[in-house]
Parts: sequence; C-alpha cells; structure tokens
Amino acid sequence: MTTSSGAQAGGSHPLCPDAKINDGQLRLTILMADESLPALLSSLLGGKNSEHIIEKTLSSLTLTSSHKMILNLDGKPLKGNEFSIEVVPATIQ
Repeated sequence: MTTSSGAQAGGSHPLCPDAKINDGQLRLTILMADESLPALLSSLLGGKNSEHIIEKTLSSLTLTSSHKMILNLDGKPLKGNEFSIEVVPATIQ
C-alpha cells in the first residue's frame, strides 16, 4: 500500500493536489499494493477514478495492523502496529 498526505509524493507525482498545509484537513490517497502502478498511471494519465485508489479528506486517522507497518514522515521511518494522526489546524501560519 502506498499513501500520501501531501500535495506531491516521491518523484513529484501529484497524488493530493488539493492538499493545503494549514487547513486542518488531511488529504489521503491510498493506492492498493497489487495495483499501485496501473492505478497511479490510470489516475494521472486518464483523470479517471479507480476502484484501486481510495481518496479521503479527514481531520484524524488511526491505522491499525496485526503486522508491523512502516510509516514514513519526512524521511523518518517509524515502525509499529498502530499509528494515530490528528491534524491541528493553523499550526503553520
């Protein structure tokens, strides 16, 4: 699974183009692991919605797994079975 919470992800691919740094919302795009490349290409090139891409706007998120996950934020990988993320609006002016 590939996720992005910024306007762009590795290689400057626009996965969450409406993301703003201080609006109090988390723009989340999830690409299913088995279909990452085809789903990404379909979305970027065709502008089509795909059943293999999940897009949500949230103010908080909890990720839970029975297996260890790696969450990479700004190049700092964290390992764990559960991650809770809460967006704090207007923290950055």
